[in-house]
Amino acid sequence: KKHILLCGWNYTANEVISEIHADDETKEIVIVANLDEKPVDIAHVDFVRGDPADMDKLEMACFREASTAIVLHDESGTGNGRDGQGVLTVLAIKHACPDLYVCVQILDENNVDHCLRAGADEVIVTGGLTAKLLGQATLDHGVTRIVSELLSNKYGNQFYKLKCPAEYV
Repeated sequence: KKHILLCGWNYTANEVISEIHADDETKEIVIVANLDEKPVDIAHVDFVRGDPADMDKLEMACFREASTAIVLHDESGTGNGRDGQGVLTVLAIKHACPDLYVCVQILDENNVDHCLRAGADEVIVTGGLTAKLLGQATLDHGVTRIVSELLSNKYGNQFYKLKCPAEYV
């Protein structure tokens, strides 16, 4: 219960797990991915083999009890198909469990609306984010080091979400 569901597997998955465990090394993570075997041998990480849009596989991962789902883009497809698997996975999760918070990673900014219509709570456009960071690195040297530090649980300063005291609401 209250685990993180990691749907799919790509080059960012190891870093996602590392960032989560830097904040809480005992946080349970369940990976659901079309892989032949468990992709990592890390404590508190379990694996369900199969299509993350398949309800049977999601049930095996106890997705209804998860705190958050992360949907990674599919590296095996081409063009919109790479984001299509993610949209289908978001749709499957949100249809069965609308209150589960779902973050999805996509490659093409043109697919943001599809993810939002499927019910994604947050959409990260990998290519768009990289382009923005490269542009800022060119214009304001060193700014990406600040952004990287603020976004990482591993080192330096971090963002925290705090409840606003009632007298300020």
